[in-house]
Amino acid sequence: MCASSAVDLSQVELGAYFGEVRITPRFDGWAPKPALWPGHELLVVREAPGEGRVADTARWGLVPPWWASPEAPGGDKKPYPTYLARLESAPTQPTWRDAWHRRGAAGRCLVLVSHWFEWTGPKGARTQVKLWVPGHRVVAVAGLWSLYRETLTAAMITCAAAEDLLPVHDRMPAILHPSVWGAWLSGRAGEDLLGPPPPGIVAVTEAAA
Repeated sequence: MCASSAVDLSQVELGAYFGEVRITPRFDGWAPKPALWPGHELLVVREAPGEGRVADTARWGLVPPWWASPEAPGGDKKPYPTYLARLESAPTQPTWRDAWHRRGAAGRCLVLVSHWFEWTGPKGARTQVKLWVPGHRVVAVAGLWSLYRETLTAAMITCAAAEDLLPVHDRMPAILHPSVWGAWLSGRAGEDLLGPPPPGIVAVTEAAA
């Protein structure tokens, strides 16, 4: 799965979406891209101690604060991928649990995407499809962030796919409804907020369409 954030939000639009939010220079200088891959910069909104909500960018591929190897996850010698966290294991797996439980230099965030891509079909004849939520210029995916050696890193959380998306893929990004953004960021709620949406929410079309 890759995500695309080909969307350009002004400070006014950010305020309308997320309430009062501070924009970092990194976020303000981010340029939209047709597709994002692990190692690229994601657009995220997180809550920073004493700062409230902050709109920032984070490298896609979370590195936990305790990681001691010179080769951080996300590099050529990564021991495991750290760009997608499975909902079922994120609260307890060592890589993710500090961020899930908002401990130390790690926490929860919203990852802003306009759509994402998957490959589907039989081997040798696979087709790239685009998935998005009609009527929404941007959606917020539940994410986790970690500050590693002064670099902000992040991962998206995935959950089981909506029933009507199973022919495409059995997993999907954990999209959050605006009514629960605050509860997710603050840690007041967890797994109960995340899960597949009802059928008909996410649209699918060929990527070239």
